[in-house]
Parts: sequence; C-alpha cells; structure tokens
Amino acid sequence: MPSKKKHLIIIHGRATKPSEAEKKRLIKASLIHGLNRVDENAAKMITNKKINYTFVYYGDISNREIVLNDPDKKSELSGKNDQKYDQAPCEPNGSYDDDLAKMFKQETFTKKPTRIF
Repeated sequence: MPSKKKHLIIIHGRATKPSEAEKKRLIKASLIHGLNRVDENAAKMITNKKINYTFVYYGDISNREIVLNDPDKKSELSGKNDQKYDQAPCEPNGSYDDDLAKMFKQETFTKKPTRIF
C-alpha cells in the first residue's frame, strides 16, 4: 500500500542560479519563513521532517545554456557550482541575502507584488 505521508517537491525556474547548496539554503529559509507566517505547525512539520521535501536542481545546466546563448552573462556568474556538478558558473553565494532579509521584514503579502528592492 502506498505511503500517505506528504512529500513536497520544489523545482526552481530557468533564470541563472546560485550553486545547489546555496539555492537549497535560500529555498529552505524562504519556505520555513513563509509557512511560519501562515501555519507554525506546518513549518514545524517540515523542520521536524514529518513532511519531507526534495529540491530538484538543474541550475548547472540552465546556467551553462544561458552563457552559451549570451556569453556576456558569464561575467554575472562568478561563483562555481558544487563539486558534484561540472564547473558551470553560478551566481555568487550570498548574492540574495539582502533581498531575502528585506522580504522577510515585509509584514503583509497580497496577490499583487509589492516592490521591495
């Protein structure tokens, strides 16, 4: 009989990406922060691994394709990917931290985006 345990699968978009480890860090921080705003119990279920989550990463492939199609983008991608991937260029670690901190301070969210940066 299949397990009824919930499992969240997170897949990133196609723009340039930081390394897998950095992207996972940002996703987890955002996920936990957002869930805490809505349902602290749900956030605890993720943190306590009562709900598993898997992050699907293909940023190495995406970044490589972006640079092949637009070589000027390589100058924006100064970081290196994690060792298990080839050395595709990545956005530097920490490059989203200031924006993430600003977003976390935002008190209300609506369906209409609020310009915070």
